[in-house]
Amino acid sequence: MFVPLSPVDGTTKDKVWTNDSPNSSWWTRPLAIIAEKESSDLIHFVNSEFEPQEKVLEEERISPSRHGKTYAFQIQILDSMKDLKIRLTESKFRGSDCMMCYTRQEDWHNREKLHNPDYFRITRTVSDTMKLHKSLVGDGGTIKRQLYDYEQCAGFTSQPISQWATT
Repeated sequence: MFVPLSPVDGTTKDKVWTNDSPNSSWWTRPLAIIAEKESSDLIHFVNSEFEPQEKVLEEERISPSRHGKTYAFQIQILDSMKDLKIRLTESKFRGSDCMMCYTRQEDWHNREKLHNPDYFRITRTVSDTMKLHKSLVGDGGTIKRQLYDYEQCAGFTSQPISQWATT
């Protein structure tokens, strides 16, 4: 899902809103994460629970008002369910535990670091993450198979979340 962290007024170029520390656990994030073993029931739950709400957001858009001016936002939500190998490789990318920066899990429980607005800034580039992802994914978006994959990633692998399916 992509959400601009600093929406800008198209006419005046003024920032409408800024999330001072977009990756801190003290601030909201534009993500929904479900950490559970993949199964048909989980895929059905995600499809039936989230897709209708996402479709409404995409069709109706949102129009917040600030200082007497209304801003119209078009929303586009892209979902994917990641294979365990992809997720583990990404999360250990350069030794960090975070997809958007290089922090470690122990940092997320340190109050001093949580109160520092610069500590959790997004520092990992999208291109770095995409290069890694592309190196792990084959034609058609399937996860490249390697020796002993089944033992490491038993169950579904690269099962997509349907777009507006009614399963």
